[in-house]
Order: sequence, then C-alpha cells, then structure tokens
Amino acid sequence: MLGLRPNGAGQPRQISATCPRADGHDQPVNRLASACVRTSAPAPASSSPAPRSPRSHRASPPGPTPSLGTPDPGVQRHFSGRALRVNLTAVTLTSECLCATRNVPSPSNKRCRACLGCRKIAAMCRLPRVAALASMLMLVANADGPVYTVTTSAMAPTFLVGDHVLVPGGEPISQLRRGDVIAFHFPPDPKVVLIKRLIGLPGDHVHITSGALVLNSKTVSEPYVQHLAGPNVSLFFSNFPSYASGDTSITPDGRKMLERYASSGELVVPQGGCFVLGDNRDYSYDSRSWGFVEASQVIGLVHEILSSEDPKTKVPRADRLHLPIQRGGLK
Repeated sequence: MLGLRPNGAGQPRQISATCPRADGHDQPVNRLASACVRTSAPAPASSSPAPRSPRSHRASPPGPTPSLGTPDPGVQRHFSGRALRVNLTAVTLTSECLCATRNVPSPSNKRCRACLGCRKIAAMCRLPRVAALASMLMLVANADGPVYTVTTSAMAPTFLVGDHVLVPGGEPISQLRRGDVIAFHFPPDPKVVLIKRLIGLPGDHVHITSGALVLNSKTVSEPYVQHLAGPNVSLFFSNFPSYASGDTSITPDGRKMLERYASSGELVVPQGGCFVLGDNRDYSYDSRSWGFVEASQVIGLVHEILSSEDPKTKVPRADRLHLPIQRGGLK
C-alpha cells in the first residue's frame, strides 16, 4: 500500500504505489491541503521576550483537481511550480544559552533561549536543512513532467515512502517492456493513479510458484523484489492463481479475470491488457486481486527518483537524488 493534473507540464501530482488492503499495509492518500513552507522556532523557556515567528511564504492556491476519495492509493499528488508543505523541526537548544555559559546578564536574570546569541545558533543549525529542502523544491519545480510522491511501501525497496518520482508519460504501449515501472489509472477508480511493475503483456502466460515468478514457462529472476511475510504470506499471493477460492483480497473484477483467463494453473493476459505486480510482493495489492490494467489506462514510464525525504523527520535523503529507474529486462 501514487487524479490527473489539470495544468500544464512540469506540475507534479500524487499517485499511488498501491491500493488498499485489509491488513493495513497500504495507507490512504492525503492530499497536500495547501502550498507553503513553514519554519518553527523553539518555545522560550522563560518570561523573556521570544523571537518573532518566521513568516510563512505562501504560493498561489492550487487549481481545481478531482477528489481522491478512494481509500489508500498510496502515493500523494501535488503540483510543481508551487511550494510543497514542509515542516521544519525546530532546533532544541540546551538548558544553558550563551548568556548563562558566558556569565552575561540575561533578561530577568534567568537562563534565556531567546537571546540574540541563541537565536543565531538556532538559525545556523537550521541552515543545512533549509538549503537541502530548497534544493529539493527547485528539483520538483523544474521537473520536465508530472512528479509523484510515494506514500506507501508497496513498491519497496525500489521506491521508499517520501520519494518524489518523475513520470512524463506519453510512451506508446508498444514501447513498454516487461519489468518496466509504469503509472496508470486504477481500474476500479480512474481518479486514482498507481505505480506498479509491468509483468505480463498480451499473450503472456503468468503464474507464481512458492513466491517465484514464472513467465511463459520460464522462472524469472527479480532482484528488485522483497518477500517479508515469511510463513504468514498469503497462499494465493505466493502461488498465483492457485488457492483463489478462499482469498478475501480478490475483488469481483479479479474473480472475473480468474474465471475467464486462468486455467491449468496459469493466467493468460488478453489483448489490450497488462498484468502488474508490486515489488514488495507479499504486501502489494495488484493485478492478482483486482485484474488487468487496460492499455488506455496506462500513463507512462516512471523515469527517475528526483528527490526524497524521510516522511517522519522531513529530512532530505541526500543519497536519493536523480536516481534513474532501470528499464525492464524480463524475458
């Protein structure tokens, strides 16, 4: 458990790396409610005058977009050219400030966090983080196409929560390869956009045996896949399309797919269809459960990870800048 952008190119939007699962591994998309960059100053520890709160720099309000009411798409949508909301963690100073350590009288004869010296230290401590975030915002604003923010781990380890990925779109279906990472409209709800790995093209025979993907009667090596469920893995997920009768993750459309196109322990991809899976294979809600992606629903390839930040601390990940996404090599 990444709607369409009404504006021009270069504006990012949020899509999904996955869809909702009952086990809670995929989370619902939360749209960025406003476009602003905010900083916060540490609260004063005494009655001395506190420093003025830094201003919030607000961009123009985002344009109208379709509602993303479907639970758990997994990737958030935002718009480039407008600032992202970023919460900068305030620097917490020690109980002693420059006034106390240098025996300089401070206001009210108390240890002060609001003195000029302490405010300078706090500002200097924030500079590296502010610079990194500003650089990330510039990358997103200057992107040559829509940018999407990953909000779930369904495509881990290839994509981490907090990754900002570039999806220009427009590639013809005939140019897509098995193993490519693609963005597409979620078949049950076209307002939601997901990202998954393209596994099966029309005419392909697909099945999974004990977690190993078998494509056209050949076992495929997938170094990007992780299996984390261990003995608790779904029998249906690890032995697709077998054991489907008792699996509760399968939607009505998924049942129809299995009834029509599954036989002799394998699934045959029909004309005009694409079979997709998540890299976090044991916890990804994908074509195994809800069926094929139609060619008309495909947006295009995911080209690169522009930047990334830790979703909890908002600290940028310096090792995830401009990481290209390798094209698929499945045979």
